[in-house]
Amino acid sequence: MKLFLSLAAASICWGQSCALPEILRPTDTIQAVLTDLKCRMTDGTPYVQYAVTFPTEGEVEIAVEAKDPDLKLLLRNTAGRKLDMGKTVRRRVERGVYTVLVQAPKPEDGVPFTLRSAFTSEPNTLCRVFPPVGPYLTLTGQLNAASCRMLDNSAFDGYSLEVLGPGTIEIALESGDFDPYLILRSSGGHAIAVDDNGGGSKNARISIPVRGPETYTLIAAAVSESEKSGSYRLSLRFEPDPEDPCRPQGKLEKPESVSARMGGAACSTSADALFHYYDLNLDNAGQGELTLTSAAFDTFLSVVDAWGRTVAYSAANGSSAGGPGSAVIKRQLEPGSYRVLAFSVKGAPGDYTLKYDFRPGPPDVCSQITLEPGQTKSGTLGGASCRNENGLADTYRIELPSSGGLLVEAISSDFPVALVLRDEQGSRIVEDSETVELGATGRIYRSQVPADLPAGVYTVSAESSGTPGSYSIGHRFIAKTLPPCSQFQKLELNSAYRNLLGNDSCRGGDGQPVDYYEFTAPSDTAIAALMTSGDFDGFLTVEDTKGNVLRADDNSFGYGDALVVQFLPGETYRLGARSAQSGSGGLYRVDLLSLPGERAPGCLPRGALTVGEPLADSLRFTACQWRDETFADIYRLAVAADGDFEVSLKSEQFDAAVLLMDERGSVIDEDDDGAGNTDALLKRKLDAGIYHVAVKASSGWVTGSYTLAARQLP
Repeated sequence: MKLFLSLAAASICWGQSCALPEILRPTDTIQAVLTDLKCRMTDGTPYVQYAVTFPTEGEVEIAVEAKDPDLKLLLRNTAGRKLDMGKTVRRRVERGVYTVLVQAPKPEDGVPFTLRSAFTSEPNTLCRVFPPVGPYLTLTGQLNAASCRMLDNSAFDGYSLEVLGPGTIEIALESGDFDPYLILRSSGGHAIAVDDNGGGSKNARISIPVRGPETYTLIAAAVSESEKSGSYRLSLRFEPDPEDPCRPQGKLEKPESVSARMGGAACSTSADALFHYYDLNLDNAGQGELTLTSAAFDTFLSVVDAWGRTVAYSAANGSSAGGPGSAVIKRQLEPGSYRVLAFSVKGAPGDYTLKYDFRPGPPDVCSQITLEPGQTKSGTLGGASCRNENGLADTYRIELPSSGGLLVEAISSDFPVALVLRDEQGSRIVEDSETVELGATGRIYRSQVPADLPAGVYTVSAESSGTPGSYSIGHRFIAKTLPPCSQFQKLELNSAYRNLLGNDSCRGGDGQPVDYYEFTAPSDTAIAALMTSGDFDGFLTVEDTKGNVLRADDNSFGYGDALVVQFLPGETYRLGARSAQSGSGGLYRVDLLSLPGERAPGCLPRGALTVGEPLADSLRFTACQWRDETFADIYRLAVAADGDFEVSLKSEQFDAAVLLMDERGSVIDEDDDGAGNTDALLKRKLDAGIYHVAVKASSGWVTGSYTLAARQLP
């Protein structure tokens, strides 16, 4: 179950002391009022957050308009790092979820503003990341020139729908501007329901039994490429299976304590965890506090909003803030509908208590503790501590009078203490480098954040994921001039370079070592830039000569290794090679491959596959970057008459896999080794019509030659 498993290993993007960001579409216009009920800086100035999901890489422009000339916006990436700031932000972005903050420069409330966004996706790429929707949500959207495109080039918006248990989902898509088309796909890309005009007039409607826990992809589309763009209304309603125990256990309507037993009448996840869920409806903004306690099992607690987004989560860690076996959430909540999920992590049955409390009003502002150079302070994290996106946290203010080298260190024998260095606006700069030592009395957890930074005010948080305990923190500072980086190693196209990231490297905006490489493309070309290392987690950027980041990547080539594939006009560019963590360095290698020429078809059909006419070609890095992190060539297959067909794919250079899709890209059939050895073969009856065939490796970013054929069987 994605909801439980992914959150157990990764943090969400928003602090628990503030309301969850509102939704901003990649192309959107929002009129709102800045209010301190959303979130406040430590100086009391209000701001409001928006979450925007970019389905693929591209260029975005975001602007804020207000009578107050000092109102500004701040764009942060998925990791919470500042990308840009101002009245208008225009830059390249990767696919994923970003946060936009609209901020007032002074502590005032009730400032009206208009926020506008416009997104242009990178041509010929695949939309792979979609925002979540809840199973009881009604929303409005708009298809336009910037919308995602299916294989038949019709516009669509995608949504990720997670269903907790079995039941019936009813989905309606209505529009007065275009002829709507609905598709519900399984996690494997298969269409389990499709509708055009089932909702009356030209509207679309789907009503179908679904299983859970399961994550589906919902496609809200125009019926064809010729349909004009326009606005739409999408509504979802879910009815749990009356024979299945996975259903709401009740409503949390006022502060109360609920005692229940986790057993056979519970929901379950793919990891054998059991859970109950409760409905929570709020009419006012305020701070919600939830505590899940059990002596029978390991607890995990999460809150999900009407969009299907995880508002907050907490795992019990030994004697946590609420007592033995307790998971605790404290979070500012907006008016609306929520679901509270109480987990038995290992699936053990037993009694539990869920306590709910609510305090209306604006969010708390966590105070900052001044930390002077050379000073060591002791702290304790527990039930009374502030909370941010990672758990319990104390925040310290550090003022650097000049540029220089900063080293912050925290030590604890009670819990793995984490350090996060942020700028004055709260944007992340760099995280800690943690080590574990064996002391005389047991384990000692030590975290360090080294950074070379300009003068200014910074904050550093000492954090625990939930386990309470004591720690000590201090920092050292050495004033020094930070010379500008002017050394750029020349790198030829189709070459590689080995280097050592360390003290002799330049320093990036995060105060960490970075090596820059400069290369020139004499004409339009596609490049594949790779960074691999056995010593540290590499992070690679492609920049223009002014330092503007065009592309960035961390782990696309595998855990710890980076890959960027990009079409570039003939100019001079730079690669920035660095570590994704603080204080890390070592040996690494960068490779730069080039295929000159016009932009490749990418995720558009490469050509036609004719029945009875095999074709030979090669899979290159300019192919489509598929959903499972492989390269794929796509071909259009026209079937003139109903019949039995087979599609075969052979390659001596990679383990072949083939996908057969309908005209819009939903998977009909697929095969890996059906032809024996590592060749693929699929057979099935096909109706007359248009199909698409994807040629790819079974795993990995593999290239090589292949032979593809389709033939009608006798």
